[in-house]
Amino acid sequence: MLHQRSLALALALLPLTACTAPTDATPGVADVIEAAFTSNLSASEEVAVLELANTASQLVLDDDVDLDSRAAAGIVANRPLADLASLDAVPYVGDNALNKMLDYIDAQANAAVVHGIAEGSDEAAAIILLVNLSDHELLDDTVGLNSRAADNILDARFAGPIDSLTALDAVSYMGPAAFATLLDYVVNQGLVIPQVYVHGISEQSLLAIDMLTLVNSASEEALDDVVGLNSISAGNIVEARDLAPIASLSDLDAVSYVGAGAFDDIIEFIQGGYGGDPCLAGLGLACQWTEEAKVFADNNGWNDNMGDAIAIDGDVMVVGAAYEDGCTDAGDNDCYSAGAAYVFAKDGSGAWQQEGVLKPMDASGNGNFVAQNYDWFGQTVAISGDTIVVGVEWEDGCDPLINDGSADGCYSSGAAYVYSRSIVDGNVSWNQEAYLKPAQLRNYDYFGSDVAIDGDTIVIGAEGDDSCNGGVDAAPALDADATFCNSSGAAYVFERDSQGVWSQDAYLKGSNPDSYDDFGTVAISGSLIAVGADGDDSYGTGTTADPTTNNCTNSGAVTLFVRIGEGDISWAQEAYLKADNAWIGDGFGDSVDIDLDTLAVGAPFEDGCEADSSVLSGDNCSSSGAVYTYLRTEEPGNGISWTEEGYLKASNTANFSGFGTEVAIYEDSVLASQYSEDGCGQGIDSAMGNANCWNSGSAQIFRRDGFGSQVDWSTEAYVKASDSTEDLYFGESIDISGGTAVIGAIGAIDESACGVGEGNPCDTGGAYVLSLQQ
Repeated sequence: MLHQRSLALALALLPLTACTAPTDATPGVADVIEAAFTSNLSASEEVAVLELANTASQLVLDDDVDLDSRAAAGIVANRPLADLASLDAVPYVGDNALNKMLDYIDAQANAAVVHGIAEGSDEAAAIILLVNLSDHELLDDTVGLNSRAADNILDARFAGPIDSLTALDAVSYMGPAAFATLLDYVVNQGLVIPQVYVHGISEQSLLAIDMLTLVNSASEEALDDVVGLNSISAGNIVEARDLAPIASLSDLDAVSYVGAGAFDDIIEFIQGGYGGDPCLAGLGLACQWTEEAKVFADNNGWNDNMGDAIAIDGDVMVVGAAYEDGCTDAGDNDCYSAGAAYVFAKDGSGAWQQEGVLKPMDASGNGNFVAQNYDWFGQTVAISGDTIVVGVEWEDGCDPLINDGSADGCYSSGAAYVYSRSIVDGNVSWNQEAYLKPAQLRNYDYFGSDVAIDGDTIVIGAEGDDSCNGGVDAAPALDADATFCNSSGAAYVFERDSQGVWSQDAYLKGSNPDSYDDFGTVAISGSLIAVGADGDDSYGTGTTADPTTNNCTNSGAVTLFVRIGEGDISWAQEAYLKADNAWIGDGFGDSVDIDLDTLAVGAPFEDGCEADSSVLSGDNCSSSGAVYTYLRTEEPGNGISWTEEGYLKASNTANFSGFGTEVAIYEDSVLASQYSEDGCGQGIDSAMGNANCWNSGSAQIFRRDGFGSQVDWSTEAYVKASDSTEDLYFGESIDISGGTAVIGAIGAIDESACGVGEGNPCDTGGAYVLSLQQ
């Protein structure tokens, strides 16, 4: 096959054979133009045609302008084209090609205007980059979009980049006000830069970012054999980037043997599925998970159980220590098992530093600490941007306005505390923003048994709720009721308004509550809430199970709720899911997490022995555990569906390991743990060793490749602590955000905290931080 570059060079040589002096028999320039281009072009049209011919990539000329492929190749091979005569001299270029180029130019000039901003303009390019590259915190808190608009932008990006203002306008909660907010931000921040086009590609485009990521990272062999570049081009790119990163498309174009043909090869590869992933295997880009740090609280003490709960968002994480004994944040130890939560953030050098200690404060705003003995504050935590929520399921308060102990008496009714981050003159502080109680208080509801947050929405589990009424905003249980569905469970939704005030928005129950369903393990992403009920007894599998049956004890289930409406918000049940291989005692729904359109569910008591749910004869590994993944899809005419996509097992499946006790998901990565695992290995991808290190614990990271029927989940890392030891309980809590995973270990030892009388060593608990690095 003739390589693209060889074809270009061959075409470039063609005009040289005709470089003879004109004779009387040779048509003049004017005659040639008149013969080929019958349209009369204005001066501006001539400039526009030549600019298009000299800058557009071959792919654009072929596919977008719709030229004959031979004409497109000839134009690229013969440029720069100085005038229309030079363009006319290109083989296969004639009046038809000229008219197509004029039509394309007119279409570009008449690009759609969306809320006053023209498609393709410098402002549009800046906005498109902003919404595709920003996280929720930036869009919500910094740019100033409505939190639901920010949620929905991230949801829309899951299916692919938002590539136009028209596509952005189709996102729910986007409109004139949101566009004005985005425009103000990109203008005020100096993000609107005149676009420079190289072979038809804007330097300020997402495609340019993907191209530069690829050429700066891929091995020479991958650029040559996988991407399809000429071997000389691949070698020159690697040599150039060894001197300095290739920072722009102009720099890339300046590399010897890199031109329009090479650009087309790179673009074709990217549009074939590569999305700028810096860790894509097969390109010399494969990344590895590395233990980056181990963090302890500044005032760690014996048996604090730091790492009992953990959550991360970007470069900030919160770690619960439910058995910490402080009455204040100063490190005193007179309030037994009052609990605390510690906030850590990365500093400028990339090191994790303690940024705050969270303790309950007086709800009346008097600034007093109100820690109570045996509240176990910090047993559940969640974070989104600059907001943290801490669940306290054992709290006894009876009044949502009084939490100083004077109104206690509603035993284990539970509560949740909300904290917000502020930075003044470079000093960071975390301030209590709210003390939350449900509208209907009952003893032993355990409100706060699980918590989740996304933007301005918090969902709080109450696994002890006793109401027998199902659905959204059903009647709660009252003390006067004659019958109860003991511990059927519930979840509450709270919303924060523009004034920073939190209020209860919804009360969620399963469709058929029954005693000991334990409905209340919660997760949220955008407009979706998942609630696990590991005690659900219904019979059936997949999405067709009947929730009213009760003959598959503790098989477990997950219910999905979706937010509907843009004015008066309401929630509706969207799906009721069981595992495709559901069975008695699996505990499906003991842990749940959701990110965009993907759900991960842990079933720590599932008995499978291998990663194939159809092999039922292999169900002889008692409580080895499993994790299931589901994908949400929406097809015209078929509505919304949830499909089981993955059945994940630990690499070292063993009886009673409880894989999936904790699960976390971020885009295409799933992190799952089994803190009772007994392997004696140490470090990432270590030999699993024998099984004599009781409760050392481990975690496993899976990665999704492909899509739809071709999807595949594979193990990316088997993780043990670098100092793994017996009773570490590594994996007691986990979370993942981007290329960072955090793992709590309540048996971790902070030697510096072991004082006189506390034993040596002492179990303080701590957290391990992993990062994905090339």
